[in-house]
Amino acid sequence: MKIAIPTNDGINLSAHFGRCRQFLIFEAGNGQVKLVETRMNAGCHGHGLSDGAAEHPGHSGFVEALRDCETVLCGGIGAGAVEALKAGGIPVVLVEATGNAEQIVTAFQSGALRP
Repeated sequence: MKIAIPTNDGINLSAHFGRCRQFLIFEAGNGQVKLVETRMNAGCHGHGLSDGAAEHPGHSGFVEALRDCETVLCGGIGAGAVEALKAGGIPVVLVEATGNAEQIVTAFQSGALRP
């Protein structure tokens, strides 16, 4: 199972999905978690910018980047991003966790982390 985690530093879960710089892609299964790829967030944007349209390519950028992921774990995400991911067939799981992304995926896989 591929699980995506938004990050700004390549290690920790980003507090806001839409503002993250990249996604860490983990392969999880059989009690193991392995980081397999880092992908840039083509839909990265900042809120409060002029009209927003010129500053970022929109939600389609991150939906395409995560198309092969079965789950996105995140701490915070806007309603538009949730709807775009759902429309792309990618479930979003909000988690009440911070810190190391690999530890968060491991805790999620083991059932120790509740959405």
